[in-house]
Amino acid sequence: KDWSDHALWWEKKKTWLLKTHWTLDKYGIQADARLLFTPQHKLLRLQLPNMKHMRVKVNFSDRVFKAVSDICKTFS
Repeated sequence: KDWSDHALWWEKKKTWLLKTHWTLDKYGIQADARLLFTPQHKLLRLQLPNMKHMRVKVNFSDRVFKAVSDICKTFS
């Protein structure tokens, strides 16, 4: 299985741990932290103004503006 799209998600801080050269200590993560190893790209069900639903693949590790911009590019 290809794990290259996966990354660690820190639920408490709602942030992706993408800097692979950083230690967990540098991020400020303690032993009781809950980390999830999950794909960064996931399908998003999007409702359009005409009430149709579309499934779009979105990079959840991107900033919101970039993710929305990428979604708009797929429709144009």
